[in-house]
Amino acid sequence: MSWIRIIKIIIVNVLVLAFIILLLEGAFYTARKILNKNSVGFLLNTIDACENMKTHPVLSHSHDTWGECSVRDGVPGQHFVFYDYVSNKPAIVTLGGSTTSGYYQRYSNGYTWPLFLHNMVSGKGYQVINGGVGAYSSSQELLKLITEVRRLKNIKFIVSLNGVNETPWYPGGSILDINTKYPFLKLPQYRMLQSQRWIDQRADKVWLPNINSFVRFITGGLLSVNVLPENIINSDSNVDDLKFKSIDAVDRWLSNVKLMHAVSASMNIKYLVFLQPTLGLYGEQSRMPSNIESNDARLLKSLNENKTEYIDEINNLYNELQQYCSKLDYCIDISSIAPPAGSNYSNARHHNQNGNKIIAEEVFKNIGL
Repeated sequence: MSWIRIIKIIIVNVLVLAFIILLLEGAFYTARKILNKNSVGFLLNTIDACENMKTHPVLSHSHDTWGECSVRDGVPGQHFVFYDYVSNKPAIVTLGGSTTSGYYQRYSNGYTWPLFLHNMVSGKGYQVINGGVGAYSSSQELLKLITEVRRLKNIKFIVSLNGVNETPWYPGGSILDINTKYPFLKLPQYRMLQSQRWIDQRADKVWLPNINSFVRFITGGLLSVNVLPENIINSDSNVDDLKFKSIDAVDRWLSNVKLMHAVSASMNIKYLVFLQPTLGLYGEQSRMPSNIESNDARLLKSLNENKTEYIDEINNLYNELQQYCSKLDYCIDISSIAPPAGSNYSNARHHNQNGNKIIAEEVFKNIGL
């Protein structure tokens, strides 16, 4: 066989393989559209520099601030967003997930509730330092308070907005029931512990994102970090459940906020936790707006039609959280404010600029400056 023929065969096979890959990427892209799932791009998905994460050994993940990241009216760095920072000015630190994070600009065009709060308290001689990070629950908030917030200067208040990320399955907690066996670890930490491998979570560019998404779906995300299921299962087989108590999501939240309150008090800092509003909660957050063509109406209708299990789970969770919150003098339940009145939500789990302003006003009122 001549070299020319061999080269032709290689070229043809490469072209066929490329065509198959392109076909699969297109098919999975179309499937996401049909299933009304969020787009992950096509062929190449470039992650916004502000939203790219890196692995943190204690907190599971944190924002990777080495990239070009532009934050509205703030400066990102060292796990926080600083708004008009002055070193000798008393500060309010905000904690929470993506609904708090100053790095997430797309949900509200950068007008986060901590930014609104900063503008409100600046006239009172205070400033806001935003410590929210996407996917954080109260467990990561507690660890961040201990490891990062205590390094900051002149902190007078710590304000936590949480609730929605406390659901047992979020994110990835259903795999091997790690939220019961290891309730204070997130999935990457658990995998690194069991495999003794470092997992790099940075993903500024993802080639063939739709194929990647499908592979993660059918493998439960295990192949994406090069850890085989049997390795995880075998390494966890020696855990004697009788030696450890089971800590469910609500007990974990209660323990975490009590510890945050105690740690804050030890540093002479006032701690407040707010139960956040979220679409689908029974009552105000499930009431269809008068304008059925509005964005909020569309989101609520889609949630009711496609996420019935999620609605049941989030309401069961909040029923218990609200009971515990009512018994804590530093917990304020604001879960009924900023409802889907027409244009308060960006998606089912995040408010837009209008909703964030309402949240900030409620937080400001309860801080009592």
